[in-house]
Parts: sequence; C-alpha cells; structure tokens
Amino acid sequence: HEGGIGDLAFDGAGQVLASSSAADRTVRLWNPGTGEQLALLQTNQKRFKHIALSRSGRWLAAVDFEGAGRLWNLAEVRHTLRELGLDWTAAPIRSAPVPVPGSAAALVEQAWHEHLLEHYAEAVAAYTKALVIDDKQAPAYRDRGEAQFQLQRYAEAIADFEKSRELAPDMPYGSSYASALQYRGMQEAERGRWDKARADFLQAIKQGAEKDRTVSEKALLRLSAGDVAGYRKACDGLVMNLVEKQNPTVTQPVVWTCLLAPGTFSEYKRLQELAEDAVDGAPKNWLYHFTLGGVLYRAGDQDGALQRLKQAFELKGDDGDARLFLFTAMAYHKLGHAAEAKEWFERARRPLEQTRATTEPGKSLTSRLELLLLRREAESMIGGMRADSRK
Repeated sequence: HEGGIGDLAFDGAGQVLASSSAADRTVRLWNPGTGEQLALLQTNQKRFKHIALSRSGRWLAAVDFEGAGRLWNLAEVRHTLRELGLDWTAAPIRSAPVPVPGSAAALVEQAWHEHLLEHYAEAVAAYTKALVIDDKQAPAYRDRGEAQFQLQRYAEAIADFEKSRELAPDMPYGSSYASALQYRGMQEAERGRWDKARADFLQAIKQGAEKDRTVSEKALLRLSAGDVAGYRKACDGLVMNLVEKQNPTVTQPVVWTCLLAPGTFSEYKRLQELAEDAVDGAPKNWLYHFTLGGVLYRAGDQDGALQRLKQAFELKGDDGDARLFLFTAMAYHKLGHAAEAKEWFERARRPLEQTRATTEPGKSLTSRLELLLLRREAESMIGGMRADSRK
C-alpha cells in the first residue's frame, strides 16, 4: 500500500489475507504464507471502517465511515484473472449454484451480503425470514446472533447463540457470545437484578471472557460474578507483584481495584503506604487523595477517610465524582451521621445517571461495573434509589 493499513481480514481457511488502505483507496489480497500480493481491487472509498471476508473466501466486503459499502464476488474476480493467466495458486473458489429466489438458502445468502456490509438490521430480517422457512439451520441462528449483538440486542443474541448450539452441539458458540453475556449482565445490574447479572457474568467467564484481560479486569469480572474468593485472590496477586517505590500511575489502579469490595484484606497497611506515597508525590492530584480516602474507609478509619475524601472533592471541583460521593456517604453512615450519609448518597444520583454505561459493542464496561458495585454496597447500608429491588 502507499500508506498505512486500515484493516485486515482472513478467509475461513487462512489462505487469503485482505488489507485496506485509505491512502491509495485500494483493497489488496495476499498469500499469508509467502507475502505474495494476489490481487489489487481499486475502490473510491476514502475512509475505510472495516473489511471482511466470508468463511469460504468467496465474498469480500468493504465499508467506509460514510456508510458506503462495496461487495466483491472473488469467485468471479478469480475467474477473470484465470482467463488472463493471472490467477493465484490455490484451489479455485467454487461458484455455488444460484439458490431459488425466496428459498431459505437465497435468504441466508442475502443475509450474508447485508451482514458483510454491516447492514445489521437488514441482515437480521433476512436471517429471520430464512429461519421461518427452515428453523433447523444452526449457522443461521449463530450468524443472526452476531448481527443481533451489533444491534445491542443482547438477550436476542444470546438466545440465537444458544439455539445454534442446541441444534449443532459440536459447533462453537458465536464469537460474540461471551461479550453478549457480559453486556446483558450489565443491563441486569443496571436494573438491580443482581442474581441474573451474576449468572451472566459467571457464564461469560466459563466461555472465556477473561482471555486477554488484565488482572485488574479479571478481578472486577470475578467480583461481578459473585466470586468474592476469586476477586480476593486476584487482588493478592496484584499487590504482591508491586515493587517498592513504583510509579503511582501503576500503583493507583491496583489499589483502587482492591477497594471495590469490603474485607478484601485483613489489614490495609500495604495499600495505605502505596496510597500515601502517591499523595506525597502529587499533593494536588484529587484521584490520589480519593484513593487514600477509600483505603482509610476500608481500614475502618472513617474520620481519616472523610478528611481525604473532602480534600479530593475540593481538588476536583466541578460536579465531583459518583465514586467519591458513594465512599463519602458510606463513611458518614459508619459514623452514625444518617442525614449526611443520605445527602452524599443522593448527590451520587446525577453523576451515576450521566455515566450510565454505553452498551455499544467494543466499549469497556469496567468503569460502569465499578460504579454499580459501589452503588449496590451503599444502598445496602443507606437505602434509597429502589434499594428494595436491588438484590
């Protein structure tokens, strides 16, 4: 390419690699084993968003940020190249017979086309029509689940993934199954249905949701799934792996992760030392004061905690931070100051709503999960905000 590569895609057999570049407005096909360029496809698209190859390697789609899409039938491309003596060395892509219009096969092919072009609603509609005709198509359920996931219809996506597995027990779940479980778990937690949320997070873990996650993210996922022992074990590992006088940008996230639930440690001396070192090095950093306040709260020093939490609030200014308000409310509650506890708890309402989790695929749920766990803890102590439904 004559510039940076925007996206890459493999076919299902790993025989062809496609790459796109907005710099030269081309999609190129490569032999991944030798690095040989197989074909160059010119396109007028300026800002590629995504390219995709079908599992068979027959269809190649390119979508740009303006919503325009291009679809190539590589079987036809290779036929033309073969006539010119330019086809690449590989088994020809078989040209499948054209399905009867209106048949389940024709509708599935239509759905694949729409899916490759990221027209997810149209893809779902076509998959659904195909399944009305023939409801025993496991791949169609799986692929409809993938499209449902992109439309943020997480419950529907999960139902489709599980139906495909029911019909074909040896076929893997869709690639987005574990993610769909996490997003639905988040939605259940938002509604206060924590039993259902924990079940979804636990199933997501069983389906590999911890893969490629940091230890902190794994700890949060374990806590969200109700695996307190797993959360504490992860926190132990995080703290043990820290070295003396490490940069606060490294230690602060570790300390914070270990404050998301009560009773993580029998004593908090090590965490307090780390939090104090951070404050000493950057006394104007509100986040470090807040983290130290959280440590003192977990250690049982409510007066010390409130002092640090108030300093954090003064340093941060603007509308504050929901986590800060919740810790302050819980500290006041521990001291028996019910009115102040209720006041700070109510102050958390607005930033909690402003930071409501986006459930768009690809977006991190970490910060929102942290807030929901802390809100649940505060509600169990202070009440309010439909606390009776959040079990």
